[in-house]
Amino acid sequence: MTDGQTDDRSEALSAFAAYIRELRRQRGLTQEQLAQRSGLAVEMIARVERGDYSPALSTLGKLCVGFEIPMSRLFEGLERAQREGSKGGEGGEGGA
Repeated sequence: MTDGQTDDRSEALSAFAAYIRELRRQRGLTQEQLAQRSGLAVEMIARVERGDYSPALSTLGKLCVGFEIPMSRLFEGLERAQREGSKGGEGGEGGA
C-alpha cells in the first residue's frame, strides 16, 4: 500500500469515527447506552469513535441497530462527512 492510500484510509477512518461520535451525541446516547442497544462492548464503541478500529460489516450492522437506522443511512452520512471534511468544513453532522 502506498503512502497516499494509507493517508486516504486514515482520513476515511477519522471521518467515520467523527461521524459515529456525532451520531451518538445527536441521539443523546452515552457510549454505554449505544453499546447496550447495539450488543457491542463499550470498549469497541470507544475504539470506533477514536478511529482505532476499522469495523467489520457485522459491527456496522450492530451499530445501525443501536442507532435504529438502516445501513444505507450510515453510509450516506459517512460520505457526507467525508465530502465536508475534504472541503475543510467541520464534517460529522450527518443530517441525523
